Amino acid sequence: MKSDGSIKEDITHDWGTGFTLSHGMINAFHSSNQLDVVGSALIDLSDKLISFHNKKNERSTTIEEKNIVKKRLDLTLERDKFINRSDYYFELIKDIKSLFSTNINVPYSVNIENSLLTRCFQSSELLDITHKFDRTLISINLFVKGKNLVLREILGGIEQASYSWDSIEKKINEVITRAEQLPESKGLKPGKYDGVLSPDSTYSLIHETIGHGAEADQIINKNSFLTNLTGYPVASDLLTVIDDPHIRSFGWAEFDDEGTKTQGTLILEDGILNQFLHSKSTAEKMNSHSTGNARASSYLSPPAPRQSNIYIAPRDHSMEELLEEVKNGVYIGTTESASTSIFTGDFIVNSQYGYEINNGELGKLLLPIKYLGSSLAVLQNITSIGSEMETIPTLCSKEESKVYMGAITPAMSITGLNIY
Repeated sequence: MKSDGSIKEDITHDWGTGFTLSHGMINAFHSSNQLDVVGSALIDLSDKLISFHNKKNERSTTIEEKNIVKKRLDLTLERDKFINRSDYYFELIKDIKSLFSTNINVPYSVNIENSLLTRCFQSSELLDITHKFDRTLISINLFVKGKNLVLREILGGIEQASYSWDSIEKKINEVITRAEQLPESKGLKPGKYDGVLSPDSTYSLIHETIGHGAEADQIINKNSFLTNLTGYPVASDLLTVIDDPHIRSFGWAEFDDEGTKTQGTLILEDGILNQFLHSKSTAEKMNSHSTGNARASSYLSPPAPRQSNIYIAPRDHSMEELLEEVKNGVYIGTTESASTSIFTGDFIVNSQYGYEINNGELGKLLLPIKYLGSSLAVLQNITSIGSEMETIPTLCSKEESKVYMGAITPAMSITGLNIY
């Protein structure tokens, strides 16, 4: 949807089947949207898989093994009719536009993306599962002239209560306030600063470092800086991180994409690394159990250990107390992009904007801000965590596979941020 209220419908249907076949610790993946060839292709694949396994273990194939594979092909596919919601979103666009002041000479756009998805699959325990997802993303974009910069605020969820009119109005008012401050905005001299990370920036840091570092395939491949650190402190004792797909946010799911019942997983407790995020395959290799974190972007990609909803436990500081604690430093706003070298733990977070903190209060707008560092060092420098929680819809890319995620997070203060 464009800022003039026009609606461009781009409706696509893409459906098919994806199978992961496992025999012992050997896995094979097959996907196709041509259902008439899936059965024979999978049986051929299973024969090769079992034959390869037998060569390694020198035992014969049983009739039961082949029957199990054939039973897995007995799928019931369901296709939902597309629900046309143009009228609802058209009215929403009109209401959003009405909040923007006509005297703000800054170009903007409002984009709404609604996706309806039905996944029908059968788990390796022969359990038939149907998952229906309805996700809405609302993006409010402010284009900064001469700086090649976009100030963006995103909200949304899997039900309309997640993006109530009150929350939309609050975000728009924040965008308008920043637009009014653009003429007085400035850059920030590189150096070390004490700072307050916004809820969005807090999530970005934890997602990139602890979240990706705790995905078990990274551990198995010895790619993660968290390898061999279970039971050891890897962050400040103020930090507790949980992956919880049962929260009604963007990463919600009752079952993962291997059919495993999902659960909350305590990744980090009081700074101590507690548990990794597992699929069935990684769990078997590490003599553990699946945490229900096997996720796939579509039938075209095999499930792999991924985060769902990252919940960062709050503490007892209000935003005012966090700012007062820092006194003079920098407030880090909404993230534009972030990345981490999982092997070393080195990270970079690119934030769209920030604010000076002067005498415990927000000062001038700063455009943009980048901070970097070593995960194991920076996470020890957390000094306080806020009490006010924010729910944020996000997308995560890993090896060209994108999945929806949710963030439920407070703000936090941190010392010695390396800003450049």
